[in-house]
Parts: sequence; structure tokens; C-alpha cells
Amino acid sequence: MTTNLLRSAALTLAALAGTTAAAETVTLDRPLAGATVIENGVAISVYRAPSAEASEIVEVVATYAPLAAPERTGRVVMQMAEGDSASFGLPGLPGLKLDFTRDAETVSFGADTLPVVYAAGY
Repeated sequence: MTTNLLRSAALTLAALAGTTAAAETVTLDRPLAGATVIENGVAISVYRAPSAEASEIVEVVATYAPLAAPERTGRVVMQMAEGDSASFGLPGLPGLKLDFTRDAETVSFGADTLPVVYAAGY
């Protein structure tokens, strides 16, 4: 019984590892739409804040926390106009890149892991 339970747990972890390895893209197509992704050991929750109907600006909020140190939570708030896009890393989290793009009423969010390369000789 214990062997079967351990085997089942190992298979479940292997399946989950395969699903979190690829970069994920989330689409936020209306106010209060949101999702959480895990990339490079960091949980990132994003949502579109409510806005005035006549507003051409969409506010996007991303809250992030390393899984190994959840007390190190941070937040990014952006106001995005039509056609805006931004890609950036976060302090203290090397290799993590966040991408945000606004197209009409849709905001796309993606997180990806990049190799960490240090410059030498400078």
C-alpha cells in the first residue's frame, strides 16, 4: 500500500514538473480577470483592476512571491494604453522575465525563465 502511494505521488510530481517547465501566457480580457502562474520558482498572480468604462487606460496588477520565501512578496502596478507592451525582470529574482502586452481590450501576460549571464572583465 505504501509503495503504491509513493509511486502514485512520484508520477503526479513528474506530470506536474512537465506542465510547469514551459512558459505560460495568460489573457486578461475583462476587468477583474486574473490568473496565477508559476515560473522559475516564483508564483505570480495577475489581474485587471476595475476601471471606468470611458477610460482608455487599463490597470494591471501583478503580485509575486518566491515559493521558497513567500514572505518576500512584491507587487507591480501598470497603467497600459492601447498598443503598450513591457518586458522586465524583478529585483532579487535572476532569470525571471515578465511580459505584458495590451491589444484593444485584451492584456496578455507571460512569464519565462532566461539564462543568467554575468559580464566578466568590467
